Amino acid sequence: MFVVFLMTLELLKFSSHETVTVDLVEYNHYYDSDTKKILDQIIAYDWDESSKKFLVRQWWIPTELQISRHEDYKVLQWTDRIKYRHRKLRTKSFKETHTDYDPEVRNRKYLDPQDRIPVFP
Repeated sequence: MFVVFLMTLELLKFSSHETVTVDLVEYNHYYDSDTKKILDQIIAYDWDESSKKFLVRQWWIPTELQISRHEDYKVLQWTDRIKYRHRKLRTKSFKETHTDYDPEVRNRKYLDPQDRIPVFP
């Protein structure tokens, strides 16, 4: 009975999700100065017309990441490691980066994290 309950929870986690569209998604691999991987993160951005910059809306440390490529867009699906919820983002602009700095932290100089409008509340 307990196994059936766990399987039901797992199905709900992956079936009860909405797709949210953002302007840019970055899949970032962040390394330290010794080239040791610190983390992999997904960063969602929207274009801010007044500052002429992409501003971070939210970021996640994903598990079970899947990237579907379509003709005009990409869809990223993953499990949020912190909230244990299934997430699904759609974007026309996607980039995968390998950096020795955290792009989300660097973007804070343009918009304080407290002022961000989260993609998923």
